[in-house]
Amino acid sequence: MSEEPFVVDVRGLHCPFPIKKIRSALDELPAGCEIHMLADDLESRYDVPALLKRLKMPKPEIQERDEDLLFIIQNRKAERAETKVTTHRTISSRPASETSDGGRWPSRLQRIIDDFEGVSSQMERYEMLYDWASNLDTLPEEEWTDANLVHGCQSEAFITAELDDEGKFHLRGASEARIVGGLMAITAVALNGLSATEVADFSLDFVQEMGLDTALTPSRANGFLNMFTKVRQIASTLAE
Repeated sequence: MSEEPFVVDVRGLHCPFPIKKIRSALDELPAGCEIHMLADDLESRYDVPALLKRLKMPKPEIQERDEDLLFIIQNRKAERAETKVTTHRTISSRPASETSDGGRWPSRLQRIIDDFEGVSSQMERYEMLYDWASNLDTLPEEEWTDANLVHGCQSEAFITAELDDEGKFHLRGASEARIVGGLMAITAVALNGLSATEVADFSLDFVQEMGLDTALTPSRANGFLNMFTKVRQIASTLAE
């Protein structure tokens, strides 16, 4: 007779606590056991598979129930391997400062805004953010330092920026939560290639135009605001 699964109930908790709970369970429980995680935070749908992928573990089975999600996770510790951080870059032939038809935003950002405006459901927006995370110029783990930490962000998030040889702003970042990584990647598209002064004065209104002000949970929205504030502070320092 098979053993009963170990249940991790994180309903009512929001990022980063579901991830912390399941990570602790994976570390503490024996290899080969089955873990059932109950969650009602929509972002767990993306954060949990991302965690398991990073740990080189099998994808979870995800079952949608009336008011929550059930993750069925196989704790196969033997399959874990040391992960290597891969750097992704978004390549475009157009300069970031180019605006579309005299519009308010850089043309690359305007195209993203248009894409997000074209969807009506929060789940689709989450999926788009999840995909965008792959385009982030990722910080290697040795740069996940206190100096680069975004304070007030529930998921661990790190950012830094510098000016390239032409004096243009370039943002890099990393986060354990893939949704946050997607937000960072879009922010990089918006800001990279601008002058430090332009970045320091850049408006956050594009988030509202994308419909993310209502799609994000309050804690995630607050974390993004803290991240963007830190980016502008870095830009102000670089502009001096």
